[in-house]
Amino acid sequence: MEKIAFVCVNYGHEAIGGAQLFAKKIAEKLTAYFEVEVLASQSIDYETRKNYYDNIPETINGVLVKRFPVDKERTNVFYKIHEKFLQDKYNDCYDDDWVENVGPHSPELIDYIKEHKDDYKAFLFVTYEYYHTLRGLPLVKEKSILIPTSHKCDYIEHSLFFKIFNMPKAIVYLTEEEKEMCNTIFHNHYISDKVMGVGIDVAKNINLDDFKKKNKLDNYIIYIGRIHNSKNCSSLFENFIEYKEKNAESNLKLVLIGHNQMEVPNHKDIIELGFLTEEEKFDALAGADLLVLPSKYESLSMVVLEAMAVKTPVLVNSECAVLKGHCDKSNGGFYYKTYEEFENILNFYNKYPNIYNYMKENAHKYVCENYNWESIINGYLELINNIG
Repeated sequence: MEKIAFVCVNYGHEAIGGAQLFAKKIAEKLTAYFEVEVLASQSIDYETRKNYYDNIPETINGVLVKRFPVDKERTNVFYKIHEKFLQDKYNDCYDDDWVENVGPHSPELIDYIKEHKDDYKAFLFVTYEYYHTLRGLPLVKEKSILIPTSHKCDYIEHSLFFKIFNMPKAIVYLTEEEKEMCNTIFHNHYISDKVMGVGIDVAKNINLDDFKKKNKLDNYIIYIGRIHNSKNCSSLFENFIEYKEKNAESNLKLVLIGHNQMEVPNHKDIIELGFLTEEEKFDALAGADLLVLPSKYESLSMVVLEAMAVKTPVLVNSECAVLKGHCDKSNGGFYYKTYEEFENILNFYNKYPNIYNYMKENAHKYVCENYNWESIINGYLELINNIG
């Protein structure tokens, strides 16, 4: 078998969401066709970039994972450089400092790519804005596939990224919205690309009643992911608390699942459950009235698709074009911008159960038709086999 490598920030059982989980699912599916390896840092913490794993290779579901040490943690120096980096998107004088400090800083990983580039048919770089891609992709650009997982943010238009988006052999965009944005910003229409999300695997035995009973829940909305201000969680807490104050008769609760990286209000109807197994996660999703995702910046959102797959409509931030697009294309979700819209939606689906049930079926149908593994893996095979 020919060998391919996924190059990621981190990779392991602890990767429960975002680009890391996306990479894990794709890598495992491709083991049927290639010898798949992952090259990643030993870091897992977004804020500090501290080493978490050791450097002993580990095989996870048929994928060989090689992790390389981070030799310096992220400090306040990065944020000072970042401010200067943002001041002029056409000024490259801070590029090297920014790349060296954005992390996870692992020169051993880059050296490995340089020394072993002939061992692999293709390198798939997951995410565009971190050290592993910015330093690694230029070394193997002729056999590279970039999976940027990009969204509109305050630095994406910087000239540093113009180079990266015009360098790979091919690009995989997760949504049409992402492709349109990148083509507009980077003028890279000429690069071979495909729009492919991810197949959604739902737990086989869903026990939503057991989950509700165990956690003493009845009606609840659910948030799953990193609990952090970058995900706009503060706004979610403020809106939910205001809703409870103005709708005192409601027994609705907000359930939080994931790694907590901020202070959560002490409120009797906000319930933190921490990490759950995949089976428990789907039980929780299936039992929820809605999945709520307040983030303004998402490139796909697997958890939105997982919710839809188990017939749970979603409530998302209308300022995120990708999330709004899922709702419009599926007719299986709501979006909001203001508190008033947030409140009206929470009251609407209870008032009109027939419409709500119709949306549940629409959500399920949307995922089945657009996020199946066969077409996605065939797309990856075509891109990889075209290299060279």
